[in-house]
Amino acid sequence: MTLQRGRGRPKGDGVNDDRALMAIAVKLVSAEAQDYEAAAAAVYLTHKPSRTHVRKTVMDRWRGKWNERGDAFLAQAQRPVVRVVRSTPKVSFPITATELVQPVQRQYLNHLGAGLKSVGVTTEQCSGRWSSD
Repeated sequence: MTLQRGRGRPKGDGVNDDRALMAIAVKLVSAEAQDYEAAAAAVYLTHKPSRTHVRKTVMDRWRGKWNERGDAFLAQAQRPVVRVVRSTPKVSFPITATELVQPVQRQYLNHLGAGLKSVGVTTEQCSGRWSSD
C-alpha cells in the first residue's frame, strides 16, 4: 500500500504566527480591541512579517489559524501572569584589591628575576636604572 498525497496545495504554510495570535488574544482580553478585526489590524502594524507585502494574505492566514486555535490563545491570555522579581545581592569582597594583586605581583617579580638572572643582571641593577628619583 502506497501513501498518496492528496490533490492540491499541502495543508499548512509552515509560518509560525503564534506571537501575533497571542498578541491578538491579549488585545481582546484586555479590551483594547472590541473584535477580532480591530485586534488583528492593530497587531498587524507591530507584527507585520518582513517577507510578506500583501496585508490581505497575512490577515487571511491569521484568521484561518485563529479559527482553528483562537480559543486556546484566549484561554492562555486570560491566565494571570506571575512575575518574579529577584533582587541582585550585594557583592562584598572579603579581601582588598591590594591583597588580591600581591600574589600575582610576587609571582611576576619571581619570573622577572629568573629571566634577568639568566642574562647575568640582578634586579637591583635594573631598579637603579628605572627609578625616576
